[in-house]
Amino acid sequence: MSASPTQGCVIPAIPMNESERQAALDDLKLIDSPQEERFDRIVQLAQLLFRVPIAYIALIDKDRQWFKSKVGIEANETSRSVSSAVMPFWRTRRWWCRMRCKIIALRGTRWF
Repeated sequence: MSASPTQGCVIPAIPMNESERQAALDDLKLIDSPQEERFDRIVQLAQLLFRVPIAYIALIDKDRQWFKSKVGIEANETSRSVSSAVMPFWRTRRWWCRMRCKIIALRGTRWF
């Protein structure tokens, strides 16, 4: 018996403020914009800090997840339904404490 690629996955819900969120994203004019070093540096830092093979900054458009910067993946975009951007891991106090300690440790390096 083979498993479906989405079996066990939760498809992200559309936020209640979706129209405002989309308008704010459109105002930024970042979707489909050229690659920028400032975003690439953030992604490289995240990959280094968390010792992961894949890191990216994704913007969630109407029906897609578009990668402003990425390391370790080839795709420029994916379907919104496979986006993990709705996971609120950044809100946990433990995550913030770990991130702050790592940033402090990197001060004076080429990252800061």
